[in-house]
Amino acid sequence: MPRKRPPKKVLDRIAEDTEATRYFSLKENPVLYARTLGITPDDWQRDVLRSKSNRLILCCSRQSGKSTITAILAVHHAIFNDNSMVVVISRTWPQAKELFKRMSDFYKNSEYAPKSKTDSVHRLELANGSRILALSGAQPDSARGYSGVSLLILDEASHVVEETYDVVRPTLAVSGGKIVLLSTPHGRRGFFYDSWVEATGPKRDNTEKWQPIQIRAHDVPRITEEFLAQEREKYPRWFFEQEYENVFHSNVSNVFRDIDPVFDGVGQEDDEIWQFNINLAEG
Repeated sequence: MPRKRPPKKVLDRIAEDTEATRYFSLKENPVLYARTLGITPDDWQRDVLRSKSNRLILCCSRQSGKSTITAILAVHHAIFNDNSMVVVISRTWPQAKELFKRMSDFYKNSEYAPKSKTDSVHRLELANGSRILALSGAQPDSARGYSGVSLLILDEASHVVEETYDVVRPTLAVSGGKIVLLSTPHGRRGFFYDSWVEATGPKRDNTEKWQPIQIRAHDVPRITEEFLAQEREKYPRWFFEQEYENVFHSNVSNVFRDIDPVFDGVGQEDDEIWQFNINLAEG
């Protein structure tokens, strides 16, 4: 004897409960959300999406997927946290627009995405009160005037000017929001290098409690050893190490990039005074 079909009210309630369960699953599990966008995160990308730290710093090889995963993080944050403010800063305006386009595409393909009130080349305002704003890191004053930022992302942070970082940090003063710095190295200078050393260096004072995540090119399954061998052959060693192996080289000209080890331990004893003369051949 066939089972009696439940009343429509019961079926509607089951459907609503199922939908609510899925909504909260996506809200609480950004990795699951990423998969609905057709992205299967690597292990380290899952760590980024699941991180509860308010200070996250990613030192990553070129083409590792750092921009993609932080774009997903930004959109997920805006969709599932009403009245949130996400500010994304890239090193230049063209890069800011390119990263924002990726976010806009993710938003348009998202389940449960609130309707957009504004959707321009650098700004997305949602019906739930959330906003995503893309800015250029080359223009410090463009970051002034914003407040209540709940998620601040600096893409290619090692190339963003120091003043921009100093200007934008106060936007987190009231919200207590999250900062994500992501970049390949670019010399031993600047807030990205300082923050990385704070989190991973010998002293590891880490007063800001940065959570460091590092991924080198040979750890990325999409980058082949054949390609890396070609790059290693084509470029100077310091450049390959910087772009693919996350090595922070000296800031001075390439002539002096490997000179630091020469001075290790020199002049560290009390009252020692050393003088160095470096002569370059003319012609």
